[in-house]
Amino acid sequence: MHDVGKSGGQLRLWHRVLIVLIEALRPQLLDRLASDEPRSWRYPFFVHQHHPELGAELAQAAGCSPTIVELIRRHQQPLANNLLRTHRDKLLAALQEADGVS
Repeated sequence: MHDVGKSGGQLRLWHRVLIVLIEALRPQLLDRLASDEPRSWRYPFFVHQHHPELGAELAQAAGCSPTIVELIRRHQQPLANNLLRTHRDKLLAALQEADGVS
């Protein structure tokens, strides 16, 4: 559910491998590679960088609950000082733990 924004984004295996390598070696390069032009060879990098927001928009358009939309939108945002202030923060922490983000 949380990575639905990557669907239809033309992300191939070689993109994913390259993304992992770039994130490890020069993460700032991904922003420069990303292009929001769907016909560009750089579009998959845009999708990777913006998939939380893209996914949240898709979920909202599909009629998902506001909680699900927020979890998708925030799934890569770190929780401040690991404080779990709200029920949604607890759900987000569980999602991030399952996804290996935290």
